[in-house]
Amino acid sequence: MPLKVEMTASGRATRLTRRGSASTCSTIGDLSASSGGILVSLGHKLGLYKALAGAGPLTSQELADRADCAERYAREWLNAQVAGDYVQYHAVSSTYELSPEQAMVLADEDSPVFMPHAWSVQASMWFDEEKAAHAFRSGNGVGWGGTPGSRRHERRTTLTGNTA
Repeated sequence: MPLKVEMTASGRATRLTRRGSASTCSTIGDLSASSGGILVSLGHKLGLYKALAGAGPLTSQELADRADCAERYAREWLNAQVAGDYVQYHAVSSTYELSPEQAMVLADEDSPVFMPHAWSVQASMWFDEEKAAHAFRSGNGVGWGGTPGSRRHERRTTLTGNTA
């Protein structure tokens, strides 16, 4: 079905039909994914995933105590993780759990599929947005070493675990 846009008499778009709503859903999905990335990074940096790994079902208060975080923020983070399918929720006991498979991806730094460091790449891309815009206009590239000073000199771990 072709994209159909309903317009006002002045030419302003007012509503998208079926295909337009699919584009809207894709955009919302991308926004959600970028927010999820920040929460994955925070979960790693605060030790939330490690506190969940192998612990069995935990309440938000138990996780907050294990990770030395405020319960309210631990609860909000957990609920976002459930929405993203990163953590399991047990409604009967109001507890949360990280499966062994999820732990491989989010908590085990020795796992070949450990992913939290991957979000650093996206964070750097946001910091370099103006440089990328300049590159589009000028045709010049953007070197990885040219990231902002606060990022350039910090010691980073690559996806393979090597320090750079």
